Amino acid sequence: MDIEKEKTGRLIEQIQGGSKEAFEELYRLTSPKAYFIALKITQNEHDAEDILQESYIKALEKIGE
Repeated sequence: MDIEKEKTGRLIEQIQGGSKEAFEELYRLTSPKAYFIALKITQNEHDAEDILQESYIKALEKIGE
């Protein structure tokens, strides 16, 4: 397992434990790539931002599952 995956796994465990700081760190680490993918798909900055926001909201809601 590479270092990035290990760090992501630790952050997810911390988020499941209620750490807001861990969620902020996970967002900081993953959002640029997620935004780039959304932008490639939509070809629209506003839509990509909306998708990014909705994706992280849903992830946070479901992170305990």
